[in-house]
This record gives sequence, structure tokens and C-alpha cells, in this order.
Amino acid sequence: MKNTFQGFKELVYPKFCIICSKKDYSICEICLKPWSDKPKISNIGDNYLYYVSEYNLDTSRVILLAKENGNTTAIDVISSALVESIKLLINNQRVEVPLNIVTIPSTSSAIRKRGRDHISELCENVIKKLKNISITATSAPLLRVSKRVKDQSRLNRNQRLDNLENAYSLQGLVPSGGEFILFDDLVTTGSSILEGLRALSDAKITAIGAVTACATGRNSLIR
Repeated sequence: MKNTFQGFKELVYPKFCIICSKKDYSICEICLKPWSDKPKISNIGDNYLYYVSEYNLDTSRVILLAKENGNTTAIDVISSALVESIKLLINNQRVEVPLNIVTIPSTSSAIRKRGRDHISELCENVIKKLKNISITATSAPLLRVSKRVKDQSRLNRNQRLDNLENAYSLQGLVPSGGEFILFDDLVTTGSSILEGLRALSDAKITAIGAVTACATGRNSLIR
């Protein structure tokens, strides 16, 4: 009965790749390939950045579909990439204790506009996937936006750094055990991660690295 209903559903609502519109795929093999690469290590400030996909036109479309549209296929693709980034961090830094995932915060206006907190939802999805492979992680939303900031989308690197200078502050209780990592879906100039590192450092919290699904991959942009 379930298979019959699923077949009827696909007949009425056929699947198409979210990127190239190829029929019978939620996302086809070709469009999925950039998200299936081995995770990579770069540097951001004095910390490591772990990521899977290079930022380009096609990968940016997946990011936007997840962030702005709440597309479940895109969210799953990004979540899986983040899991791979976290696995590389654990192996590279020989982490044996639970992880506290500190998300880069969204502004209140962005959350209102989307009707959801994209990064927090993404983090919870990643935590569930990690649990399935016996990696213990908890959400530690310690950062909040504490000053008025502009939309970053049309700002260059220096403007983004100025825009986010001292923009984050701590909130809530700091977990007493485990390692801390910073978490975002996308890193381009690195301004958000650098500000997150600054805010944690000022509170005497050391992040052992940052993870993302997608990044420019060019160290010159994210130092």
C-alpha cells in the first residue's frame, strides 16, 4: 500500500533535480558531485577551517535553496557535507571528547524574513546525523548579534570585517566539558568566523576549529 501511494505521488508530483531539473532525481549525480568530494582543510586566522565544497555558482544555488527556501533536499546535502567536515576535524585533531557546536548567529531580521532560524535547524540536523555514526555533539548557541549590522551580501571583505567588528557577544551558559567548534553553512571572506573566534576568545573559550559545508577555499580570502 505504501509503495502504491509513493508511486501515485511521484506520478502526480514527479521529481526533478533541484539544480539542473533532470527528471527522477531530487539532486542528480553530476550536481551532487561537488558535495561528495573529500573534505579539505584551510586556514582562517590562526585556526583551521574544514569544508567540502568549493564556492561557485552551482554550489551557491544549493546554499540559497536551503537558506532562503527551506528546500529539504538542499538542507540534507549541506548537512551531510558538514558531517564530513566534522569527521575530518575529529580525525585531524584527534578529538576524543564530545563536541560543542557554536553556530554563527543570524540577525533577528533575517530570522523573521525567513520565518525560521536556518543555522540552528541545520545544526540540529547535523547533530542527528552525527549521532547515527556514534559521534556525540550538542548545540551550544553561545553567540548572539549584539549590534546593528548591514546585509553582508554586497559588501567586500574589508567592509564585512568592519560591519561585523565587535558584532557578537556571548549568551547563555557555557558547557563545562567538551571541545568547541564554530559552525556555519558557508564561508567566503571569513568575516563571520573571525568575529565568532574573537567573541569566544574574549570570553576565554577556545575553539579548536571551524567547520562549514562550502568555502572559497582560497586562503588569501579567509586569513
